[in-house]
Amino acid sequence: MPKLAYVPAEGWYPDKGEEITVQSLTCTPWDYYVLSFETKAAADGYCSVVFYSVSGQPLVDDIYNRIYKSQGWQKCEGLIRAREEAESFRFRLHNCGQNEFRNFEIRRVDLTGAEVWQDRLYASLPPIRPAADACRLDRLPRLKKILKEGGNVRIVMLGDSIINDTSNSNFEVLLSRSFPAVTFSVIISVRGSTGCWYYQDPEQLRTYVFEKKPDLLVIGGISHKRDRAAVESVIRQVQAADKCEILLLSGPMDKDWRKNDPDCKEAGLPAQTWERDSFNDELITLADETGIAMYDHGAAWHEYLGASCKPFEWFHRDAVHADDRGKQILGRLMHAYFAVSIHIV
Repeated sequence: MPKLAYVPAEGWYPDKGEEITVQSLTCTPWDYYVLSFETKAAADGYCSVVFYSVSGQPLVDDIYNRIYKSQGWQKCEGLIRAREEAESFRFRLHNCGQNEFRNFEIRRVDLTGAEVWQDRLYASLPPIRPAADACRLDRLPRLKKILKEGGNVRIVMLGDSIINDTSNSNFEVLLSRSFPAVTFSVIISVRGSTGCWYYQDPEQLRTYVFEKKPDLLVIGGISHKRDRAAVESVIRQVQAADKCEILLLSGPMDKDWRKNDPDCKEAGLPAQTWERDSFNDELITLADETGIAMYDHGAAWHEYLGASCKPFEWFHRDAVHADDRGKQILGRLMHAYFAVSIHIV
C-alpha cells in the first residue's frame, strides 16, 4: 500500500513525495501570474502552489498540477490567480519521479495575458460543444441582470477538491471576456473530501458561506456521500437567509471510467458512452423543488471525456483530479453555462 498523506483541499491521497520548494514570493490578491520552469522526470509527478495569509498561515485552497514524465528537459507553465486573503505563495515540486528542476520564472499578467495562456492551452484540446439553453439563468435573475447591465459579482465556490480544481480553471477570465462590464471575484471555500453533510451545520455554513459574502453561491463537488437531504439542508438555510442566489452543480471529473488497455495507457481510445449517474437526476429534481438554478456539470464533463478519444487519464493528474487540461475543460464548460444563456457563445 502506498503511503497516504492528508492534503487540506484534497483529503487523504497517496503521498506525492519529497518537495523542492521555491522561496516565498509575494503576490497581490486577484492578480494573475504565469509560472514557468524546466523539469526532467523519470515518471509522472506533481507541482503545487500554496498561498499564505498576512499572518503566515497557509490557505486551504491550493493549486496542484501534473508533471509529465520526459527523457529530456521540458518546459512547464501554469496560470494561477492570487487568493483574496493571500500575501504570498510558495511553489513546490513534488519529487515523485526524482524530478530535476531548473529555470523557475514568474511573471504577472493582466486579463488579456491570462486569456492568451488559456486560449493557447485550449487550442490543443478537443473543443467543447455547449448546448444552447435560454432558460439557464431564469432562476438567477439578479445575476442575469448584472451580466446584461454590468456590475460586480462575488462567486463563492463551496465543496471539495473538485470544486477547488474547477475554481483553479480560472473560468472567470473567460467570463470577463464575454461580459467586459462585469467584475468577477471567485472565492474558493473548500475542505478535502467534504460535501454538504458537513456544511449543513449552521456554524460551518456561517464560516464557509455567509462570511464569504457571496452574490452567487455555487454548490458542487463529488463528496456529498449521495446525501440528498444534506444538500437540501444547505440550500434551504441559504434561501432562508436571502443573501445570495444559488447554483447547484453535479460533480465532474472523478475516475476515468473508459475501457482501456492497462498495458498501453498512452494509446488513444475509441469514443465511449457514459452511464448516467442517478444522483445527478436527484440533484436536478432537488433544484426544481427548491427553485434554484442547476447545471449538470458532471454529465457535460463525462460526455466530453467519452467523446474526446484521448488516452486514459489524459485529463487527470491522479485517479480523480484534473490536470491543467482537465481544468481548462471544466472552466470552458462553466463559462458556456453562463454565456450560452446570454447568446454570446
